Amino acid sequence: MSANRKRKAPSTGQSSASMLNHELLAPEKSSALKSSFERGKPFRHVHIPNLMDPDALQRVREELVKLDFFPRVNDLNTFFQSQDLKALDEDEFPAIAQLRRTLYGDDMLDIMRKITGIDVDSTPDMAALVFRDRGHLLCHDDEIDQRRIAYILYLVPDDWEEADGGLLELFATDKENNPSTVATRLVPAWNSLACFAVTEDSYHQVSEVTSTDKVRLSISGWFHGPPLKREPPALDPPRIYIPMEEAAPDSYDVKAWINPIYFTQAKRSEVRRDLEEGGAKEMVDFLLEEKYKLIKTALIEGSSWEQVGPPNKRHYERSHLCGPCAFFASKDFAAFLSEMCGFEFTGEAYGEGRKFGTRAYTLVHDGEKREETFVDAVFGCNDEPWDEDWVRRACVCALSLTMRGPSSHVVRFVLQETGM
Repeated sequence: MSANRKRKAPSTGQSSASMLNHELLAPEKSSALKSSFERGKPFRHVHIPNLMDPDALQRVREELVKLDFFPRVNDLNTFFQSQDLKALDEDEFPAIAQLRRTLYGDDMLDIMRKITGIDVDSTPDMAALVFRDRGHLLCHDDEIDQRRIAYILYLVPDDWEEADGGLLELFATDKENNPSTVATRLVPAWNSLACFAVTEDSYHQVSEVTSTDKVRLSISGWFHGPPLKREPPALDPPRIYIPMEEAAPDSYDVKAWINPIYFTQAKRSEVRRDLEEGGAKEMVDFLLEEKYKLIKTALIEGSSWEQVGPPNKRHYERSHLCGPCAFFASKDFAAFLSEMCGFEFTGEAYGEGRKFGTRAYTLVHDGEKREETFVDAVFGCNDEPWDEDWVRRACVCALSLTMRGPSSHVVRFVLQETGM
């Protein structure tokens, strides 16, 4: 939609020319939906079929495909989003305007209040979302401002099925109120409305769309109401640093491990310059081939892996550094890094092996806080050169090492093999 199109102020609070399925207005229907909502696990939710008049909703779909959709891609999500639907010209998009009046009109608001017990108001807050192949939205809780009920009105093809992906997945929480595992999965269905109460534990996600020929089209939004008081998010527990003598008691001749090019003055100057200017440095072919194979075999074949969460912050497998992998936690390797990047270290380190398979990730989050200065070193170990299709199928292994330093300068030091 072009920016110079005439816009009219949206209508709210009235249900004229409602698209709503009037069977939902019957008292017994509201009572049944309320019961289903209250029984919803892991938190209160309900999935309402046949919400709207199907012919009217089809006209909405036909208008939606005329809109401009903009990519929304970051560490949390990959999808396309329309502009705010309440800002559209009602003469140009009459079906969408009718839907907006229906969703935020008296009848629908009354149904929402009866089902949820929440005093929602007529503030419109809605947009159309498109999830194509590989589109997804990772674990989050929706708690912003006065959002009290989140909803998704599905306009997917009639033949959408679970194997197509794009499911709304609801997470159970642990004793610390962190999301743990997916407890409920709702499959998108044409003309159905999934909605849930927005609370500090309403963690949910949209699973990856796996269909290559279907599009997950929906209208998503919120019903607003009196805000809830929320406790500040808990910080992650501090990392436990281990003295390097304990993490790697053996001595190592770093020149027997590391590519000779990284011992030259020219390369050292290049690394320090790049770290100072950009905060990161990629170093290819870092290890000697013999040592690289030794590390890769130990990491991929000889490690014991455990799942790491919670899923609103991270989701991958972790192993302890042992055998030849302990080289990266040694005081000898720390001394090399100190010479290479110009920092002194305290003699303590935190290290782990990481395995990223399908749908594995790490996210930036509010609880991520480190008081100490650190240098992160990541060394990639892949079985074959990176391929774009690995987004779906690959298992990537890496060693991650964090060392404390004395300066306020924060550096991420990337050690990477060719093709990673």
